[in-house]
Amino acid sequence: MYFNIIAIQEGGNRKNDVLRDLCAVESSSDFGLSPPALWIGFPLADGRDVRVQALLAAPIPLSELITMALVPVGGSYDRSEPLRGYAICTFGRSGSNWLNEVLSSTGALGHPLEYFNLEARRRLTDPEYPEDPAAQINEILTRGATANQVYGLKVFPGHLAAIGDRVEWTRSLPNLRLIRWTRRDLLGQALSLYCASRTAQWRSWETPQGTAHYDGPAILAALKGVIRENARWDLFFARSGPPALALDYETTLLDPQATADAIAAMLELDEPPNIRPSAITLKVQRDETTVVWRERFLEAYGNPDSFEDL
Repeated sequence: MYFNIIAIQEGGNRKNDVLRDLCAVESSSDFGLSPPALWIGFPLADGRDVRVQALLAAPIPLSELITMALVPVGGSYDRSEPLRGYAICTFGRSGSNWLNEVLSSTGALGHPLEYFNLEARRRLTDPEYPEDPAAQINEILTRGATANQVYGLKVFPGHLAAIGDRVEWTRSLPNLRLIRWTRRDLLGQALSLYCASRTAQWRSWETPQGTAHYDGPAILAALKGVIRENARWDLFFARSGPPALALDYETTLLDPQATADAIAAMLELDEPPNIRPSAITLKVQRDETTVVWRERFLEAYGNPDSFEDL
């Protein structure tokens, strides 16, 4: 598949309609271009990002970059649609990486990555990913957007703690809707969090960097951590108003198209976008070991007459 870069703007004036035809998305070459240039990135189905470099007609400061989209060659950038988007408010090991792939596969529901997660973006996307939250907002509105001007992002409580008061993120993102995403199986989430923290295998395609062994106290600590992070979101929505949409992993797993349809309806898209299963590559990581560990944990900690503190 080939792409054109469409609609780079500065001060409201378009610089170029089409800057350059780019080679296949698998390539990360810089094509030998010289400055002034801008690195453009977009996610692949497996969670990695590809970077390409586009030659600009004139230097454009990142802070002045208003709108950019990657669209298929021969396609068009729909400038009649308002810029709008959503934030998936969740915590790790909730199935949110899989949800990202599901939504991104539609080509119309943005590319919801963790744009406020500096460590992850520098590891997976760009070693020079910006640290400034204001610049990260621009990443959301560019890298995180599809051609129909829909952007997406995923955010954990820790991400918001990291950016602090350096940017008013909900006010900086136009026409933002908040989605609460949870996993009903909290123990399953905690087991997954514990395993990933020991192996550094946060996605199914990543190579494990270690081995996880059963550790009851560590799993209990992970369970308490999951519950605390969920409580932070509960407090957030209790004081700021309910989310536009509440979704969970288990329900979406049964009918992912219904979830895509619900988000499209929330965004008032004219037509619900179709999921492309071939673009969804992440696999379930839980296995028989997880089942055994669950049983061991419940045997050791499942006494209903014992009451745990957080």
